Amino acid sequence: MTHQIYSTKIDISKTDITFESVYQKAWFPTELKNEIIKANFLILPTDYSTNNNEVLFPEMTGDFLQYVKKHSETPLLADIAISDDGFRRVEKHSALIEVATVIITDVILPIAISLISSYLYDAVKKLRRKPNETSTRVNIIVEKNGKKTTTKIEYEGPIEGMKETLDKIASNIRNKNND
Repeated sequence: MTHQIYSTKIDISKTDITFESVYQKAWFPTELKNEIIKANFLILPTDYSTNNNEVLFPEMTGDFLQYVKKHSETPLLADIAISDDGFRRVEKHSALIEVATVIITDVILPIAISLISSYLYDAVKKLRRKPNETSTRVNIIVEKNGKKTTTKIEYEGPIEGMKETLDKIASNIRNKNND
């Protein structure tokens, strides 16, 4: 299946979503908080359903979490902000590969970008597609330790070139944090 890519959309904005605010959400599994709180790479629900306040994740989220856990090393500690019983995914049957929204600490931003990029290239191979012909949607929320505001990076565009684009954004974010 060929997928037309017309443009790349990038949005960088401030947000009030922090690790602490995630722990306060109604859908957050408080019974797992002691374990989940250790994560500095936390997968969040992407879509909110109007039925029964269910939260939904993109269809490849389970594979994504397994990939990140298998291929990451310290200092990255990955988890998902939902219980097994609460996990629901939405299948969009689209040529676009949507990665679940993640909130991370700024220290691991370069590692997270590399992992997400590697995951997407592996997913493209499994789907027998080409990176320059396949789009992705990636949302990364970056929390600077000790800060109440976070930066949200939204990328939608071809998989090919995504890592380089996100690396430049990460460099700018780190430079601003050092000011």
